[in-house]
Amino acid sequence: MLAVDAPNLGLCCNASALKFWHLRIIKTYDKPEYYIGQTVLHKMKVRQGEILHPVEVIGIFWTGIDWQYGVSLPEEHPWFEVDDREVEWVDDHEVEPM
Repeated sequence: MLAVDAPNLGLCCNASALKFWHLRIIKTYDKPEYYIGQTVLHKMKVRQGEILHPVEVIGIFWTGIDWQYGVSLPEEHPWFEVDDREVEWVDDHEVEPM
């Protein structure tokens, strides 16, 4: 992420070289709570309340507000569909540590 007070990205074309201005990178966002390869519990709402199902984190994505996790759905997961991509992106409040 770029720092809020960073100058505009500039690109100057010269006959012999290109000049790039290096922008400061913001480092104040939270680190992800879970990491690729970690097994976590996927929290799903049902009529009776909530159920938790173990899934593996296979991707992490920063949305600019919070983290999203790509999880691999096992065959016994309620959202699993045969011949579908077997991967679901869930928000950070939908996963819990095991």
